[in-house]
Amino acid sequence: MVSPVDFDICGWDISGANLYEAAKRAHVLEPTLIEQLKGDLENILPMKAVLNPDFIASNQADRCDNVLTGTNEEVIAALRADIRACKARNDKVILLWTANTEMFLLPEINALDDLEGRIKNNVPLPASVIYCVAAIQEGIVYLNGSPQNTFHPAIVELA
Repeated sequence: MVSPVDFDICGWDISGANLYEAAKRAHVLEPTLIEQLKGDLENILPMKAVLNPDFIASNQADRCDNVLTGTNEEVIAALRADIRACKARNDKVILLWTANTEMFLLPEINALDDLEGRIKNNVPLPASVIYCVAAIQEGIVYLNGSPQNTFHPAIVELA
């Protein structure tokens, strides 16, 4: 088991706020804990994130100041580069999807050629699918920590 002090915590966020400010905003940790970790958390800045506004709540728009732009293929390539940089620093990399819940009615992607066509033709895809594809292509574990179903039949086939 790896000691928690040896973890390399990094990630993507649509907001460029440091982890201290993000943790305060999210209200998911005890305020006293956040204050105790303030010095460390302030030094953690997120990488630019993939965002498809078609699949998230409109109330997130005010946070979008740290977003990757480009086609599906370009943002997947950027995520893969970020993952490779993380792999260069660590023995094991796990992508834990904990972003805001995406819309319940996500497109069902049943066939691998359909998924590949949507990527190539820049058809809007949920960010969770884009991250999952990048993780699979880089050979790392993808854990879905949100309630939407990212594991479409095509994703399972790709994996």
